[in-house]
Amino acid sequence: QIIVAPWKKKKKKKVLQRMATQMKFPEEITYEILYNLRVKSLSRFKCVSKRWRSIISSKEFIKRHLEKSNTDPDITRHRILLRLHHRCLQQNTVLLHSLRPLLYGPNATFDNLPQQTNLLTRVWGSCNGLTLLFVNNARLVLLNLSSRKLKIVPPFPKEGGEYARHDTDRFIYGLGYDESTDDYKVVCIYSLSNSKPYRTQMYSSKTDSWKKIEDFDKGIIPVDESGKFVNGKLHWLAKDENGGRDNEIVALDLVEGKYETVARPENFSNSVPYQPILGDLGGYLSLIGHGFVRDASGNMLDTSVWVMKEYGVRESWTKIWTLSDFDDPKNRIRGAMPLCFRDNGDIAVAFGSSIVVYNGKNMFA
Repeated sequence: QIIVAPWKKKKKKKVLQRMATQMKFPEEITYEILYNLRVKSLSRFKCVSKRWRSIISSKEFIKRHLEKSNTDPDITRHRILLRLHHRCLQQNTVLLHSLRPLLYGPNATFDNLPQQTNLLTRVWGSCNGLTLLFVNNARLVLLNLSSRKLKIVPPFPKEGGEYARHDTDRFIYGLGYDESTDDYKVVCIYSLSNSKPYRTQMYSSKTDSWKKIEDFDKGIIPVDESGKFVNGKLHWLAKDENGGRDNEIVALDLVEGKYETVARPENFSNSVPYQPILGDLGGYLSLIGHGFVRDASGNMLDTSVWVMKEYGVRESWTKIWTLSDFDDPKNRIRGAMPLCFRDNGDIAVAFGSSIVVYNGKNMFA
C-alpha cells in the first residue's frame, strides 16, 4: 500500500482549488462536466470549492446523475456486490466489484467495504446505491456504496415492549425509496412464533423510526427473499399456506403503506420443483421460471426470463431471454441468475461462479 504524505495531499487539494478558481466556466458547462464524472470523482471534487460542493450536493444533480447511471447502455459499467465466505474463519467478507474487469480480465481489483460488514449474514436489498445488510445475525445496516458510510437501523419493539429476536422469529426485509418525501424506507414482514397473519413494520431513514402498517395478506406466506423495488413499490413472491395456489406477486406501496397484487405473465410456466425468482432488471419487474426439456440424452433445463415492460399491465409481460439445454440447477448455485438488463437487449447472467453477457449478436465471458 502506498502512503501519501499529508503535505502532498494538501498540495494536491490546493492545486485543484486553484484550478477551479482560474477556470471561470459558465454554470451550465461546469454542471455538464461534473454530470459526466463517476461518483468516486465527484466525492473528491466536493472539496474543490463551495460552488462545486453546492452543485454536486443538490437534489436535482443527484437525481439526474442517478438516472444517467441507471440508463447507461454499457452494461459492463455496472458494479456487483460479492459476499465471500471464509470457511476457516467462519465469517463473510463483502466486496464491491466492477463488472468490466471481471469480463475482460485478466486481473480484477476489489473495493473493500467498511470493516463492520465483515460479519455479514445476508444482503437484503439495494436501491440507488444504498444497500441493506444484515450483520452478525442481529443488526440491520444501511450502507452507502459510494461514500462507504454506514447507518445502523434501530430494532423495532414488538408487542409487550419486548424487542424482536432474529434467532427465533421469522423476518423478511426490503429496501425502497419514497420519492414523495425523499425518504429511504426499510420494510420488515415478520411472524412472531409462527403466528398468522404476517405483520409489517416500516422504517423511515428520515425520522429514524419504525411504524406499524397493515398486515401481509392473510392466507398467503411471503417467500423468504428480499423485496424487489420497482415503480415506487416493494415486491415479494408469496405462496398459499396450504399449498393450493400458484405463487402470487404481492406489492407494497411505500407512500400509502398498502398491499396489492400484481398479475403474473399469462403464459408463465414453472413446471419443476424450483422456486420462481422475482427480480428487478433494468428498472423492470422480472420473473424467472424453469421447465424441463426432454431430449435423447434425458432431461435438460429451460430457463426463461420475463419482464413487465409497462408496470401494472399484465399484457406487457415479455419473455426477453430463454436458455435451453442447461444443466439442472442442482449442479450450479440457483442455476442461471440474471444480474442486469438494458433496453438494447444486453443481459448479464451469472452461472455459478461465472458471468456471461449476452447482447443478441455476440457473447463474451
